[in-house]
Amino acid sequence: MPRQPGLQLLLADAGHDAALRGLLGESRMQGRIRLSLRCEPSYFAMMDTQGDTHYTLAAVDQHGAVVGMGSRAVSDLFVAGSPRRVGYLGHFRSRPDHRWRIKTMGAAYRMLDSTRTSAEEPYDITSVMADNAPALAFFRRGVSGLPAYTEVGRMVTLTLRPAAAGHSGNRRVVRADSGMLHGIVDCLRRNCRRFNFAPCWTVENVLSDSRTPGLAVDDFYVVLDSGDVKGCAALWDQSSFKQVIIEGYDGLLGFTRHFVNALAPFFRMPFLPAPGTVLPQTCLSHVAVDNDDKEVFLDLLHAVCRDLRDDGHRYLTVGFSAGSPLAAAVRNAFRVVETPSILFAVSYGVRLPEELRALPAQPEVAVL
Repeated sequence: MPRQPGLQLLLADAGHDAALRGLLGESRMQGRIRLSLRCEPSYFAMMDTQGDTHYTLAAVDQHGAVVGMGSRAVSDLFVAGSPRRVGYLGHFRSRPDHRWRIKTMGAAYRMLDSTRTSAEEPYDITSVMADNAPALAFFRRGVSGLPAYTEVGRMVTLTLRPAAAGHSGNRRVVRADSGMLHGIVDCLRRNCRRFNFAPCWTVENVLSDSRTPGLAVDDFYVVLDSGDVKGCAALWDQSSFKQVIIEGYDGLLGFTRHFVNALAPFFRMPFLPAPGTVLPQTCLSHVAVDNDDKEVFLDLLHAVCRDLRDDGHRYLTVGFSAGSPLAAAVRNAFRVVETPSILFAVSYGVRLPEELRALPAQPEVAVL
C-alpha cells in the first residue's frame, strides 16, 4: 500500500484510545474561532454516539506513535424519505511533523472505504466549515488518487445565550415522561424523513447508553395537541464524553473579543470565552416540529432557555439545514453566532443519485 516511509496504516482498537484522544486534542479546527475537540474519558465511547458501527484508522510511525487518524461511522439515516445505511467521515488529523502526503491520504481513504458492506450506500458524507477556505479549495479541485467530494447540502449551527431568552407565556410545553417515548419517536421519524441524512431514531436507540449517553426521557421537551406530540427537542449535555476547547480567534475577532463581551449583556449576544477554556455548551438535539411551525418551536426553545437561565455564560447550540425556517426563527428571537458548514458526499467512481439533492440536508449536529 503506498504510504510515507516508515508509516503504517491500520484499523485502531482500544489499545490506541489514549493516543487518539491526544491527537484530537492537539489538532485545531480552523476558522474565525479556532477549536479543538477532546473526548475524555474515551475516544471509542464518543465514536459510539456517531454510529452503531464505526472504524478508526491510525497512522503509526516507526516508533509506534499514532501520528495521523481518520474515522468512518455508519448509521441509519433518511435519504429521500427512506432509511439507508450511510457512513460519515470525520476526525482526519495529523501531527504537524507528519502532514498527510497525497499517496498516504489516498491509502487512508481506501482503507476506510474497504470497511463498506453491501448493505451500505456507495458513498459517505462529511462536513467542512464554510470558512475553512484551504480545505474547501483542496477538496473541490479534485486530486488524483483521492475520492470525489460532491456538495449535497449546507447546514448552519447556531449558538445562543439562554440567559438572553425572552419570557413566553405559552404553557403548552411539558417535560416528557416514559409514557411519551413512543409519541416522541413517531414525531422524530415523520419529521426527520423530510430531510436527507437526518437520523432514523427508534425507541431502542433514542435513549441508548451507547448512542445517546447522558440523555434521559425527561431531557425532552414536548408540545402536545390532544395528547399527540406535535413538536419535541432534547437538552443534551455531552460534557461527560465530548468537550470543545476554544483555542483562539482569528483577526479582528481576536482583537475585539473583550469589547464584544462588554456589550454582550446589553445586546443579548453570546460571550466569547477566553482561549484555552472549555466551551460550556449544551446541545439542543432531536428537534422535530410538525410543519416547521415556528411558534411551536419557539415555545420549545424558550422553555429550554428558562431552565438554563441560572448559568448566564452557558451556550446552547442547535443545527439546521441552511434554509430552515426554524433557523430563521432563532435568528429573529436571539443574537446568535452562526457556524455555516457544507455537506459533501464522498465517493470513488460512482454516479451519485439525484435524490441526494432532492431534499434539504439536515444531519443531527449533536452526533457529528
